[in-house]
Amino acid sequence: MPQSPASIFENQLDSRSMKDREALRIDAAPIDPLNSAEGFGSFLPMIIIAAAGGAVLFGLLASGSGEPLLLTIIALLAMFGAFMLFAIAAGHLRFGARVVPGDLLKASMDSDDKPQIIAEDDGTVLYANAAVEKVLGQHEAGPLSALEASLSGDPEGTQAFFRLTKAAGRGEARSEDVRLRLGSARNVSWARVTVRPFTGPEGMLEGSLRQSRLVSWQIVDVTSEKSEETARIGRLEASLAAFDAMPAGFMWVSGEGAVVHVNAAFEHWLGYPAGALRSRTLGFADLAGAEGLRLLKHMAAIPEPDQRIIDLDLTRKDSRIVALTLLVEPVGGDAEQGFTITAINRQTTGLVERGHQDVRASQFFQSAPFGIASLDAEGRIANCNTAFMQMVLDGKPAQDVLATEALNRTTDAEERLKIETGLAEVLAGRGNIQPIEITAGDHKQFTRRVYMS
Repeated sequence: MPQSPASIFENQLDSRSMKDREALRIDAAPIDPLNSAEGFGSFLPMIIIAAAGGAVLFGLLASGSGEPLLLTIIALLAMFGAFMLFAIAAGHLRFGARVVPGDLLKASMDSDDKPQIIAEDDGTVLYANAAVEKVLGQHEAGPLSALEASLSGDPEGTQAFFRLTKAAGRGEARSEDVRLRLGSARNVSWARVTVRPFTGPEGMLEGSLRQSRLVSWQIVDVTSEKSEETARIGRLEASLAAFDAMPAGFMWVSGEGAVVHVNAAFEHWLGYPAGALRSRTLGFADLAGAEGLRLLKHMAAIPEPDQRIIDLDLTRKDSRIVALTLLVEPVGGDAEQGFTITAINRQTTGLVERGHQDVRASQFFQSAPFGIASLDAEGRIANCNTAFMQMVLDGKPAQDVLATEALNRTTDAEERLKIETGLAEVLAGRGNIQPIEITAGDHKQFTRRVYMS
């Protein structure tokens, strides 16, 4: 009766002398004192030998001259018993049914619903579990060819399979996420294919396999994981699209100062076509300068939201200046991870009506190379430009800070007295206050001249 063709998931070693079932056979240890005996026929010779030995022994004892022999036999039995005890304790002797490790390995792999293939590093398949046929289907050239066929038509999948086979040949571990086209309907599913080389223990494999490197191919379904990732990206893109439709500008700056994302309104204010700024590797320092970046990093670390608002001028693509009001917020509550900017264009917004002269005055105030600050009736700084924060507070924000605290950070007693006297006269409405020179900087390395009016 003709036999049916062997499954492709049986061993592909037609050129070897091993049977299909024995392609990945794990033999017992070479020194194994256990020999299983099944059936009464196996015990019959032992019973006959024992009976004959007993008859000879009783014959010697009945003769009256067998006492030395009896003592010798007892000593030998004692030695044999001690030997057996030590052999059992050391594990060299065991009782029970013999279990072939290869059968356990095969049963374990066949019960797994994830396809697994054991092959040599040259691609010769030694074993494939039952899940391979269920997932990839049958292929006359073998399981790896079935995997390659399921990736056909996808250039990325073909390249991924090539990288995996190269990694297997070099003895390297590698993992690739690929799209598998399965079944007659060619449904597309995502799978993570992993190759992991390993070397079998000495004496575990037969023949030339002892010198071969083996490779484990594992295929895991990650369709649900990819679906969740796609949905998450879709939600993010929808959020970013909503930011593009905002009348305000939005920008995300990383902890290193790189512009991660910017919306269309911000790009338009800076003179770039929509999407052009996002495709460039641009740093925020290119728009606001290194001092401007350092200032906003300091502001992002301030816990009070009302202290993170500042008027700042940014540089357009054509090198002109655009005047913006910025709200700075740390990413995830941690300024070290970067910050986001929500901006309002002071020139084009309809929230605050300003005349042309007011806009020019605001631009002069913010872009002046010298520090300017205005105080309220209590002597607190109501507004200041970037230069004032850099020259007096080392780039830290100054809103709602007492002017005496801001100016007296590093001054001595004499300078402090002059500052307090001058501020008191200014707040009282007096003029003609003499300029005061103060020291500034963490190490008092700068000298600033302060004018009050």
